Amino acid sequence: MRRIRRHRDEPRIDMTPMLDTIFLLLTFFLFALTLATRFNVTEIRLPTTSQGRAPEPVPAVIVGLKADGQPMVDNTAVAWTDLLAAVREARERTPSATLFIAPDAEARSTDLFRLMDTLAQGDIRDLRFLRLPEAKATPPATPAAAPDQSPGVPGTPGPNP
Repeated sequence: MRRIRRHRDEPRIDMTPMLDTIFLLLTFFLFALTLATRFNVTEIRLPTTSQGRAPEPVPAVIVGLKADGQPMVDNTAVAWTDLLAAVREARERTPSATLFIAPDAEARSTDLFRLMDTLAQGDIRDLRFLRLPEAKATPPATPAAAPDQSPGVPGTPGPNP
């Protein structure tokens, strides 16, 4: 009987999974590097409150932003190029006035940041924001039972008087 000679393959290491993993990691780190850009941070100081005190009326300069992107200073429309001068003029009239930003609910955030950047160029950084008050939640109205219906089950006829 003849013996069949089998050739054994030499042991080898398959590098394909390791290369796939390295390229995957390389791609991840390249995307992470491109997304790790530094953004300019706008400092916003939030006001502090204490309990039990009524708010004191203060003189104010209100810088508004309409939905179409038109800036306003004390309810007077101004051009973007004249905004900083109009705010400075309003603050000179009332030096102790607090500057409030009142954006329209439909105003774009890009216009709001443009407004804040314009004020920051004039070294005006002490800003406060005005907003619409939240609508108070009203309890749902309970319909009164009709005289011809039973009060417990809607649509059920009750006793006739």
